[in-house]
Amino acid sequence: MIFLLFFLAALSLLALQNAKANKPAVAYVRQGKGEVLLLSLERDQTIAPAPGVVIEVKNRRIRFAASPCPDQLCVHSGWLHKAGQSAFCLPARVSLVIGTAKKSGVDAVAY
Repeated sequence: MIFLLFFLAALSLLALQNAKANKPAVAYVRQGKGEVLLLSLERDQTIAPAPGVVIEVKNRRIRFAASPCPDQLCVHSGWLHKAGQSAFCLPARVSLVIGTAKKSGVDAVAY
């Protein structure tokens, strides 16, 4: 009985650690062919990487809050919260990609 309780506790701890490690922790924002801005999803913040473009980070999620384009497709993409999700504002040439702070086997990312 004690062994079973110990096993269940260890399994729960491993599951919690794995879930915590896979949470997205950063977002990469790129404007045109310029530098990539690294944003932490741990801190609520608002930035304006291009004229008329507003990106908001809140509750470990990120979104385009405003855009100067008429269709507002990037704004309608809504909140992003999973690693690998992305949104783009093509007229303003701003891209937003969610990643993890965890080291991966990837050496480089090309846009």
